[in-house]
Amino acid sequence: MPRLVAMVAMLTLFGCSGAAPKLPTGGAGPAGGKAAEWIKKGDEAWQTRHLEPKLREALDAYVKAWQVEPSSRHALEMLSQSQFYLGERFLDDPDKKEEAHANGLQYAMLALLENPKIRERMDFLADKNSSPLAKRKHVGDCVEFAGKEDMAALYWLGVNWGRWGELRGIVRQTMDIPKIFAVMNKTLELDPTYHGGGPHRFFGAYYEAIPAMSGKDLEKSQDHFEKALQVAPKFLSNKVLYAQYYGVGADQEELYDRMLKEVLEAPDDLLPESRIDNDQAKRKAKDLVEKKDEIF
Repeated sequence: MPRLVAMVAMLTLFGCSGAAPKLPTGGAGPAGGKAAEWIKKGDEAWQTRHLEPKLREALDAYVKAWQVEPSSRHALEMLSQSQFYLGERFLDDPDKKEEAHANGLQYAMLALLENPKIRERMDFLADKNSSPLAKRKHVGDCVEFAGKEDMAALYWLGVNWGRWGELRGIVRQTMDIPKIFAVMNKTLELDPTYHGGGPHRFFGAYYEAIPAMSGKDLEKSQDHFEKALQVAPKFLSNKVLYAQYYGVGADQEELYDRMLKEVLEAPDDLLPESRIDNDQAKRKAKDLVEKKDEIF
């Protein structure tokens, strides 16, 4: 089980009780203007989000768009992504990282609740006044109503949830794994190509990391990783996790070496639209190369 817990945490690369953090409302007071204007500013800054000032600029613009138009799915989905990258890439303090991923989780939940069928189901299952963070425990009973328009919200809900749970501790993470599985299984059904084959990447690691009694299956693991690579061969996290999970689990040292070598030799501008993801993958690949003697 500890390896499965670590797997869910790692997939977001690439506690139990306590009050939910208050969602940020922006640093400059209530926003003026139209939501579309703030979204445009956010989208422009987002293009170079691998630079921390630009990511924060995008985050601030999306917050203001959300202030003006609380039902803006685009603003909420981009806020969830922005919080994920802020926590994963630019924050070192564990408490601040936890807060960022909790916020990302909540923004994604708010985006999902813009689906009328999901909102209706959630209102039946949960207290209407409960926080988006508290409502997450019922999301597995709502995903059947999700459509393709909910793909981004579901995916970023899953990855922020995984990181938040890992930062909260093993008990929290273990409790949440089945619910995260339900969310990610729906993303696999809706769009397995999303975010560089993200759903396939998740299940490639999942089927290697789970215990044999729970359905460990190295063939399924390899199949999902191969499909992720077919979808997005330049999305380097596919190779890093292929090496880390299937390569190690199947004792495939040659595959481990080859995948990590390809990642480290890839140019920084290999996939400009995913520069922040590939930068993170390269850091992880370097770490795995350095730790190879401890792994094999």
